[in-house]
Amino acid sequence: MPEFVYSANGETYHVELQLVAKEFVSQGYNDGQIVTIFRAEKINFKHKDVFPHSSVDSMVCEISESVEFHFEGNSVEKYLKDMDGDKVQQLEQHILNWFDKNIAQPEFWSVENIKEFEIKFNQNDLSQGIYEALS
Repeated sequence: MPEFVYSANGETYHVELQLVAKEFVSQGYNDGQIVTIFRAEKINFKHKDVFPHSSVDSMVCEISESVEFHFEGNSVEKYLKDMDGDKVQQLEQHILNWFDKNIAQPEFWSVENIKEFEIKFNQNDLSQGIYEALS
């Protein structure tokens, strides 16, 4: 079952309907007036959604270049050159697994499936207007 969020302007969404009611009041709306309210499905992000896939590959290249710069000797330029795409993906998965076990998931979120409703404003109970609009 999707979690819904609400907005008075279609841009800033809130989990709590009362915050949307406060926005309408601050804009000068009174009970009984018709207002447009937006309802959307809240999409929570996970580490895997925001982790930059190119960062692991870049990190491996940076380590390799650093070793070549700081160390001399036979075959130093070959260090980490056997890190193919599969190994980079495995390392990325290990990092994501570590994030999942040790770091809280992101608290930011996005919205999708936005629906617009016109309802009769009631600052004490916006849910009734939404319920009526959905009926």
